[in-house]
Amino acid sequence: AEVARYFVSRGYVVIYQDCRGRYGSEGEFVKYLSDGLDGYDTCEWIIRQPWCNGKIGTMGLSYAAHAQAALACAGAPGVAAMFLDSGGFANAYQDGIRQGGAFELKQVTWAYRAALESPAVAGDPARLNTLKAINIGEWFARMPWQRSKRARPQSDLFFIRRARATSRPRPPPYWEKDSIPGKSACSSTNRPRQLSP
Repeated sequence: AEVARYFVSRGYVVIYQDCRGRYGSEGEFVKYLSDGLDGYDTCEWIIRQPWCNGKIGTMGLSYAAHAQAALACAGAPGVAAMFLDSGGFANAYQDGIRQGGAFELKQVTWAYRAALESPAVAGDPARLNTLKAINIGEWFARMPWQRSKRARPQSDLFFIRRARATSRPRPPPYWEKDSIPGKSACSSTNRPRQLSP
């Protein structure tokens, strides 16, 4: 609210957009995949508004910086300036998941915190309590991670799949999608196909 007040008092319109499936936004959150096209659609809507002069500036920290890079790679209309803080990598796989070939463990702590904020978990006290009971420190003490025969929370399986999927010398197909910031997305001259809400 403080940032919005600063810009509004200087004649700007300020719009906040939650990523799909996060906070006030509907749909399902899938890390990196919806942000570019959703950002494109938002920019397209903004420039059609009578109060818009056709120029859009974006700003954001961390994941919001990645979302900005994605909408830029999708060729979002009207974008005249961007402020990316602590994010917005050129290659999601090499710069965000496997830095120098090693799986970045910050992805685990990020995914754990994101799971606690997900609408599906926040609305289900049993799932929320199960996640809150997880001791991330114990996970790191039991490396390398392996699939267990006992039932695990979905988030646990997510981490194991990501760690294994990202242990290859080349990115798996998931990381080649145009929705993810990187060489393939930013070199595209045509807007990717519209995603379903």
